[in-house]
Amino acid sequence: MSQTETKKSSWITNTGRMLGAIGAVLLISVPLTWGLSQEVAFQGLVTWKLILAFVCEAIYFLTNKESLKEKAGARSTLMWSMTLISSLIVLALVGVANYLAVSNDREWDLTRDKVFSLSDQTQSILSRLDQDVQVYAFFNRKEAAFNMIAREVFERYEALNKRFKYEIIDIEGSARETRMAEEYEIEEKGARVVLMAGGKTARARDLSEEAITNALIQVTQKTKKLVHVLTGHGELSFEDANSDFKAIAFAQAILKEGYDVELLNLINPNTITEEQLTVVVGDDSALPELVIPPEVRYLIIAGPRSALLAPELKALNQYLEAGGRAMVMMEPSSDGGMSEFLKQWRVELRDDMIVDPNPARRELGLSALEPVVLPAETGHPITKKLTHAAVMKTARTVGTAPGTSVVNVTPLLTANNTAWGETNLEDGVAGYDETDSPDNSVGLVVTRDIPRAPDNISSQARLIVFGDSDWATDEYFAVHANQDYLLNSLNWMADEEGSITIRPKMRQASRLSLTGTDMMYLKFFSLDVLPMCIVALGLGIVLIRRQK
Repeated sequence: MSQTETKKSSWITNTGRMLGAIGAVLLISVPLTWGLSQEVAFQGLVTWKLILAFVCEAIYFLTNKESLKEKAGARSTLMWSMTLISSLIVLALVGVANYLAVSNDREWDLTRDKVFSLSDQTQSILSRLDQDVQVYAFFNRKEAAFNMIAREVFERYEALNKRFKYEIIDIEGSARETRMAEEYEIEEKGARVVLMAGGKTARARDLSEEAITNALIQVTQKTKKLVHVLTGHGELSFEDANSDFKAIAFAQAILKEGYDVELLNLINPNTITEEQLTVVVGDDSALPELVIPPEVRYLIIAGPRSALLAPELKALNQYLEAGGRAMVMMEPSSDGGMSEFLKQWRVELRDDMIVDPNPARRELGLSALEPVVLPAETGHPITKKLTHAAVMKTARTVGTAPGTSVVNVTPLLTANNTAWGETNLEDGVAGYDETDSPDNSVGLVVTRDIPRAPDNISSQARLIVFGDSDWATDEYFAVHANQDYLLNSLNWMADEEGSITIRPKMRQASRLSLTGTDMMYLKFFSLDVLPMCIVALGLGIVLIRRQK
């Protein structure tokens, strides 16, 4: 045989061996392809793969029949058998490892903002879940991405508490699914996630953690507590979206925490005569004695710009002495007539304004009159889980006033150690001197144990005082950790310590937007086509090199 014929024969033989390797890999991968092809549009791929595998194997046997005859009884046959057995053992071990991995599912969220982790608030709610919650998410077949995202989100909830159960409903599916979509009046542009528990039903507007957790709170909370907001003195508005001093976002957040919100005006024209109202200016003694209604348990006084009247302050003092709970937010420009009243509860409203000249604040876009505040070193349940800062605007310092030891005062929030309480801003220039306050506390918690009595509201009066109300406005409520500090304060005031946590936020991450079909094709090529090509190439090279 000439040299040319030998090279030609060798080339044909090697090509046959490469095709034989490809055919073997194609055969082995048929089960995987069958499983993956159920999700993509080529259902006939398995058949074509089998045909191609048999063609490749046939070419291998035809081009290597002489070599196969020589090896049939050779020592290499034993080696090949041992190799095959070893490969099967390795495959079995890999299969066992995969089974154990699937049976003991674990996730590690390595993203900067923990995009794929549930917030502390959601985890706390799920840990206290003592009843079954059924969730139905409705979608149509054109929304494969919705289906996948819904499963991913709900699996995180279910992993923390098996009483959270979910079902994804195809509105164009079976008769049962279509009937359910009609029963729940599902619309394409409406809320399509329905949560049910204990006879209650709530809907989530989308698949975000915030929406689902808020709906979960609505269906699992046994009773709704009522929060009252004092009005009539120029306070922040909790309902007027056109107000210059509105706290609509705060009000909505309170509702999402599971409370109801109601306004309270003690100077009620329905109970006070017109004659009394006309002489009240400068002589509030003309007013009758006022009483805070018995249904008021939790009261917010948010930045009154005009003074509360003496009968109102007296009623407020009686309310606290009976174990009432109140959150008071005061502006530097106005004490709301409450300075002397608060001294009875060992709180001093200082006549100053926080100034922080730290140049690092410019990177945050903050002025010297917008202090960054952090939890006080003494620690408190309100702030125990919080590490991020809040931001206030034109805040005053609040301090501990002398008084009876039965009233306990605890610092809650302080400004940065470069800040101080400036007492002279008339010329627009700030500079620390002996008249300024070195204590930069901007939040205090006051408690007083109350003797048991039938008419008392609770066994402990709780008062929270902040030196700013602007941080609760729509402009500042979502800035940094303002929301968490304010809502945690409310929950502690209302004996809802289990709800003191960090709430879900809009967390940023680098994302690649893919449709559901894109994801399925990506899965198919990454798990089937690409690995099989690499294995086939490697096996073919081994067969060729062994022959040489």
